[in-house]
Amino acid sequence: MSALMSALVHRYPRLWIRIGDAESRELSSFLADVSLREPIYIAGLARAGSTILLELVASTEGVITHRYRDFPPVFIPYWWNRFVDRAQTRVLEPKERAHGDRIRITPESPEAMEEPLWMAFLSNSSARTSKTSARYRRG
Repeated sequence: MSALMSALVHRYPRLWIRIGDAESRELSSFLADVSLREPIYIAGLARAGSTILLELVASTEGVITHRYRDFPPVFIPYWWNRFVDRAQTRVLEPKERAHGDRIRITPESPEAMEEPLWMAFLSNSSARTSKTSARYRRG
């Protein structure tokens, strides 16, 4: 199911943006009281420690970040997490990431899942013109 959902999100980003707009409208009274400040960007080369830094920053009070469980439908985190909360019947034990770096993760672990959002909303960025992001322009 995850592969199918990922394919749908990548193939139809405009649809997911519209669904995300509907989610935002549903949550508008709640979100009106939430103050948002500037984003925090964490970047680094492979094995530079950016994952550990992300985990530290994400554990700070008042900081919100994407988690592994938010992907692939990052446009609708509230509705997706409501679904996952109801559908998930067991607690998942931490497991080592595919990188083989001994960092253990769960679906609740923070992760940088912003690329689909950047591709959808930053239409003038140079990343939009790359070959790998061509799939985000369709839909």
